[in-house]
Amino acid sequence: MKIDFDPGKDAINTRKHGVSLADAALLEWECMWLIEDVRNCYGERRMIGYAPIGSRVYMQIKSKFGRVFDLPSDQEEAEINAGIDADPDARELTEKEFEQLRPMGRPKAEVTKERITIRLSPEVVAKFRATGSGWQTRMDKALQEYLSNHNQSDIERLG
Repeated sequence: MKIDFDPGKDAINTRKHGVSLADAALLEWECMWLIEDVRNCYGERRMIGYAPIGSRVYMQIKSKFGRVFDLPSDQEEAEINAGIDADPDARELTEKEFEQLRPMGRPKAEVTKERITIRLSPEVVAKFRATGSGWQTRMDKALQEYLSNHNQSDIERLG
């Protein structure tokens, strides 16, 4: 994942918090928990996301337009606490705020699907998209139905 950020702000964040904004590409996005940022009136809705990079949890602040504002963290727990004490924008969540956290995205399915990139003819995509929300699931079911009615040599003959 490519993350766009101001190099000057990255230098400040790295010096202040010990983490580069480029590390946002390493966030485990599917594990992110979100809460609305109501600390100030920003003129737009902002969300605070908490997600791990390996065994550490990082915070990211994001607007509804997808602009990323901050990714504060430190290398050691003592540095994190010192940063929280020194920076009014970096703080620990209260118990009430922790209770309000909700996972981002849909719940994990028992049977997950494999994410791929595929090129399809525009007619096929248009026909499935015209069926509305859930068209990718219907496309998957159509392919599964085809596989259940055809053997390997039938598939290979398609070219």
